[in-house]
Amino acid sequence: MNRSTLRMITLLARKSQMYMGVTLKNKYNITAAEQPFFMALQRCERVTQEELTAMVCVDKAVTTRVVKSLEGKGYLTRVKDTQDRRQNRIYPTTLTRELGAAVQKDLLMFNDAVTQGISGEELEVVQKALIKMEENMVKLLAGKSGQDKEQAAKWKGDADNVRK
Repeated sequence: MNRSTLRMITLLARKSQMYMGVTLKNKYNITAAEQPFFMALQRCERVTQEELTAMVCVDKAVTTRVVKSLEGKGYLTRVKDTQDRRQNRIYPTTLTRELGAAVQKDLLMFNDAVTQGISGEELEVVQKALIKMEENMVKLLAGKSGQDKEQAAKWKGDADNVRK
């Protein structure tokens, strides 16, 4: 194999973000960075920003910027939690619910285009390999950074959310 597997994954991810960034921006005014948050709002409401951060697997600063942007575009609302005034609860708007199916359809069409010519069996092998690589990454991160088992479990949970 001439190329590094991780390099290929990185290139594919970058090119996917470029393509989806243009497509979603033109059709829905959603950036590639906002897309995972937009889709998470299809499945969840009344989540905190911390919960959303864990679901999308990014840092808190990214979540703060994206939530503010999506709120400005009318895709979500933030409401102070009545029990914990330090927390904001995030809700999708009617617009988000209305566009959710169309965005999902575009994402599925993109997935079909990218995986064109690859058999179901081949895709299953790739997915199993990627899951194993992610599990290895969780172990690596836990060992290299000196994080405790709780942090490793969080990374594992984040990855499980991505697979769903």
